[in-house]
Amino acid sequence: MQTGTLRLLAFSGALGLIAVASYEHSETSYTCLQCRAERTVETRWGFKSEKITDNSVTPELLANYPIHQHQWCWCGSTHTQTILGKIYACGKRHPIWDIPPSFHAQFARKATLEELQTTLDAIDSKDRNRVESSIKTVWERAQHESK
Repeated sequence: MQTGTLRLLAFSGALGLIAVASYEHSETSYTCLQCRAERTVETRWGFKSEKITDNSVTPELLANYPIHQHQWCWCGSTHTQTILGKIYACGKRHPIWDIPPSFHAQFARKATLEELQTTLDAIDSKDRNRVESSIKTVWERAQHESK
């Protein structure tokens, strides 16, 4: 074989090895504070893509928030896969994840728009006591409505 061909093969092989070794796929989920749509952000080889999907209660919640800007709240974990293995990064998730979407919808059905906005603002607050109180309110009201 000629030297040029060997160099080209070696270079191509090294490039292929680097490409395979640098493979990374990560996935992080978010939910919208108001409509509870879910957003999944995926990264493959440094290229990001995102997918937004409605869940079963999103249309019902959109009736209360027909026009809103999504306010994405982190689920608390990121899953990454490389050639060497899987990595799970966990942290403190947003409190909205403590309320099942169906309970959120039940609460939204009976709450006034002002009440709903006040509750969601409190859930997004930095004051932990205010957050816990709001979550408790939603749970209690949703459970009361389901009886």
